[in-house]
Amino acid sequence: MTQITLQFDQNTTIMIPGGPLRGESAASWAASAASHFIERSHAGQVDAVALAGVLEHVRGATTNDPDTNTIIFEPQTHSFAHLRISVLDASFSDEAKRGFLSPPSVVRPQIRRAESPGLGAGCSSTVMDDDRQGVVRWLFAPGGMTVCAVLGPLPPTSVMLTAATAEALLGTVRIHGITEADLRAFDVDAFLATRSEEGSGWAV
Repeated sequence: MTQITLQFDQNTTIMIPGGPLRGESAASWAASAASHFIERSHAGQVDAVALAGVLEHVRGATTNDPDTNTIIFEPQTHSFAHLRISVLDASFSDEAKRGFLSPPSVVRPQIRRAESPGLGAGCSSTVMDDDRQGVVRWLFAPGGMTVCAVLGPLPPTSVMLTAATAEALLGTVRIHGITEADLRAFDVDAFLATRSEEGSGWAV
């Protein structure tokens, strides 16, 4: 799988390591990472034990995962959410793009335009699951690749601010070898103009 580089704010983002941990358990790593994050970001209101639990859970669920996994912190609502970034060396069909952006949801997802300097124009959508939790999805398609990102689930009150932090992070993503022509490969306007009316997973 193609590797990416990105830049992140250590006050709002915790990177989840991939592969085996050297010399420590997942619980030990999570406790240390939570403590260092709270100290570094001056987030004294954050429960270190709860944050360590989140980190351990995500770390356990993504061990040997080739995707890029982070935890995003939104300081105004004190929310944490998992952001997963996947890079596929293949193009999605328009149908597959819509399927990713518009999964079953309580409210029909509204697909909107998104921009990333290193990935080109793309789309994002916000989904509400059966537990009334929000999930935000992004899709970019630079030059024969597909980049998908999923944030959440998280409380609806935290979606907008946390998504803004995640989108800023996605704006720093770079893929080696991507050209200016690749960044223009996805005709987002044409894609949005030909939305499918199919889909029965929406309650509203």
